[in-house]
Amino acid sequence: PTHRTPTASYTFAGLTAGQSYWVWVRSACSNTDQSDWVGPQDITLANTPVDLPYVEDFESNPTFDFTTNRNNRWYIGTAAQASGTKGLYISEDQGVNNTYYTAYDQVVHTYKDIRIPTDATELSIGFDWRCLGEINYDFFRVWLVPASYTPVGGTLISTNVAGAIPVGHEMFGQQTEFKRENFVVEVGSIQGQVYRL
Repeated sequence: PTHRTPTASYTFAGLTAGQSYWVWVRSACSNTDQSDWVGPQDITLANTPVDLPYVEDFESNPTFDFTTNRNNRWYIGTAAQASGTKGLYISEDQGVNNTYYTAYDQVVHTYKDIRIPTDATELSIGFDWRCLGEINYDFFRVWLVPASYTPVGGTLISTNVAGAIPVGHEMFGQQTEFKRENFVVEVGSIQGQVYRL
């Protein structure tokens, strides 16, 4: 939809948290004077933090936040799944296939904001995964980071991020079949906070 406003800002109604939208703008839009459209600007709305316990099977079109870096990005779709009909996977072709572009290094992120319970001392995190690709080059990592930190496409998360907590192995890679992992993470120091997983 389009909207004409004499002010420099406009608040859209009816948008969905976690979804991406393209926005175009122009400075002159009267009936007689119209500037060129500028855009599109790809905007993803922040997700609402979820309470624990939280279980995700990807079947009901969940919302996650994503970063991009050139061709590859995370998608929720039907090209790869541990069970059911949908899963979360990397794709170079808008989620059609679980393949990726290898001509240069790329770093992409997907995350969900979670509320750490005020009485939690440990958090149990489990997930099914596989990782195809080149040895020592293609891998993923799992982190808990403060909600004040926004991952950036092209930049790895590390222990240099204040409050970052690694989950599980330093790198997950070279696994051709889906595998179940379960980890226990100490969260006593972040009780009651919103963290990104």
